[in-house]
Amino acid sequence: MIRKLLCLFLVVRLTRAANILGLMGVPVPSHFQFNSAILHGLARRGHNVTILSVDLPKIKQDIPQNVHYIHLENVYNYMYQNKEGGDNLSIEDLIGKQGLSGINIFNKICKKIGFGIQSSEGFQELLNYPNNFVFDVVLYDYTKGGPFLLGFLSKFNYPPLIGVTPFLNPPITTDLIGNYLFPGYIPHWVTDYDVIMTFTERVHNTLIYLYDYLYRRYILTPQADKMFRAFYPEDTPYLGDLEKRAVLTLVNSNPAINYPESLPPNIIEVGGLQITDPQPLPGDIDNFINSSKKGSIYFSFGTNIKSEHLKERRIQLFLNVMTTLPQYNFLWKIDLDHTKYHIPDNVLVRTFFPQRDILGHHNIKVFVTHSGGLGTQEAIWFGVPMIGMALFIDQPRNLRKCVFDGIAAKLDYLTFTEETLRNTILNVTEDGSLTQNMKERSTLFRDQPMKPLDRAICINKIQ
Repeated sequence: MIRKLLCLFLVVRLTRAANILGLMGVPVPSHFQFNSAILHGLARRGHNVTILSVDLPKIKQDIPQNVHYIHLENVYNYMYQNKEGGDNLSIEDLIGKQGLSGINIFNKICKKIGFGIQSSEGFQELLNYPNNFVFDVVLYDYTKGGPFLLGFLSKFNYPPLIGVTPFLNPPITTDLIGNYLFPGYIPHWVTDYDVIMTFTERVHNTLIYLYDYLYRRYILTPQADKMFRAFYPEDTPYLGDLEKRAVLTLVNSNPAINYPESLPPNIIEVGGLQITDPQPLPGDIDNFINSSKKGSIYFSFGTNIKSEHLKERRIQLFLNVMTTLPQYNFLWKIDLDHTKYHIPDNVLVRTFFPQRDILGHHNIKVFVTHSGGLGTQEAIWFGVPMIGMALFIDQPRNLRKCVFDGIAAKLDYLTFTEETLRNTILNVTEDGSLTQNMKERSTLFRDQPMKPLDRAICINKIQ
């Protein structure tokens, strides 16, 4: 009942054209995909949307005219360069890091994000808006980076705050809403535990939850407040207190594919809202997929992993395996130098593929993935079994859940060989059990009374 009233409150409030502010300070392209689906969806319903964002839409992307982006252009520069905020970081520093070391690196990244935001002209541009400028509601990606941007609530006279996270349902949600944590059966995102844990694993999992909470409360948030207090009005409350003004949160989870949790009515699950109906593929890609003798396989390690991170040895290993499987065609998303490698005829290499449209193609048999959250959801939605090579952050936990559900096979990114990769591909493609399990899981995921995006923006009739 409370959930319905909250949605109804927003529907009534937004029946007129509202001014909406999106605070998207998380430097991860997949977060941009998720958050922009909500914000662009609101704009298509006639609302005026201003987005302070680390990422920007692609040049040819269809953006509603009533969306205005303000770019935090310097955040990525600070992420991986040796400037203020600690030592230089690289993608390689993250691979394989779990437990406390994973949290510590994560927190180090947060500090760098703060310095990147401060030094961005886009941050100053929004600060220069008149104090009496009216925003009717603020959507805020609270996943990581600290509450650096929440001082804008004070500047714009405290419009209602809605938290948004593409990162499943992270423990930090409790900072905003006040829900309980369940370390006894919900594994922390830096572990690869499952709901079935030994006593030792439960103790370890609980200690990680505790460390994460204490660090966030007594170090990370006070540090963020100290860094940004000078930029906001003098009477701005403590940034940690501003987080608690959230009236509800939209979390990227669904009990059909994630760990079921007991949630209060103002934590609304909208997992998979970025997924749209597949569109026809370009002719060359469609022909390539259909020309395979036994089906095609899609390889992608997401937006963060480049060829320089894979290294020549691992790239050649992938190509060798693809060469020995001519009965399959492979689509590989990677920025590969074609002059350095021989690309087999059954391999199509591009720096970009329309992933959702490819996964929705009837002839795609397997998805080889780093087990990122959005890609995992999309594979389940379209019923494509996975071979996972988890790298960092939440990916090991995502993969462990999929293996537990019988919809993915696991390979260790750091130790796999040509033989193990080839055998795993053959096992997944030729043994129909994972495919059948995935079809059943896809049916459960799709069985919803309304589309996740419609639920997020609360425009459909409330049943």
